[in-house]
Amino acid sequence: MTEITYDYLIDADGGVVWACTCGEERCRGPHVHDFFELPADKLREYLPLLSPWFVRAYADRVETLRRSLSSEQG
Repeated sequence: MTEITYDYLIDADGGVVWACTCGEERCRGPHVHDFFELPADKLREYLPLLSPWFVRAYADRVETLRRSLSSEQG
């Protein structure tokens, strides 16, 4: 199998729950279609990959997330 290299929760909002059954090792299976609901390690990894429109639309939440992740790293 080939691992999918794009996570559809980057730039996602809306909170719709959907399942992925691809079976890949890093697949989270059923999940909420909301970027901000990702686990902290994924948020940290994906934050630089957000589209400019998403960052503008959710500027307050993105900035809060950046500060939060930054403070966790010490």
